[in-house]
Amino acid sequence: MRDPPTTTTGNTHPVPIDWLTISAALLAGLMGGLHCAAMCGGIATGIAMGSGGQAPLATAVQVNLARVGGYIVAGVIVGGFGAGLLTLARAEGLVLGARMAVGLVLIVVALRLLDRHGKLAFLSRPGAGLWRLLAPLQRRLLPANTLPRRLAVGMMWGWMPCGLSATLLVARG
Repeated sequence: MRDPPTTTTGNTHPVPIDWLTISAALLAGLMGGLHCAAMCGGIATGIAMGSGGQAPLATAVQVNLARVGGYIVAGVIVGGFGAGLLTLARAEGLVLGARMAVGLVLIVVALRLLDRHGKLAFLSRPGAGLWRLLAPLQRRLLPANTLPRRLAVGMMWGWMPCGLSATLLVARG
């Protein structure tokens, strides 16, 4: 039996490529694309329409690139925290526990999606609380009629509460 393909970290420790995680990320991206087009498409259109006569396509591209940048910043923060935690502990049991926690998160997300009576609505509170802090700043940036404003609105948009991005951040952390 062959060893799984590996990549090396800066410390020359081989890290196995986790094909299950890569496949799950690809599937989430493909399936989430429809969600993103429906949800984010409307927001992008609204920002482009209120941009004060700027080219709508260029405005949408600028805002969406900044939104992706917001996702990258969030991923770096959460991924760095999770990697730092695992590096500090250097315990195989912690890695297994983290994988089990990811599985639990995915089960809770599935239950939340199936929850017709709102019994799990409390799970949205942390994201809503963060957005309450950011919303006043976002309102001051609208209309997004200059490049710096469009980039700032896009970065903040990446921090807007979204079940898909929050689930992936928790799973990555």
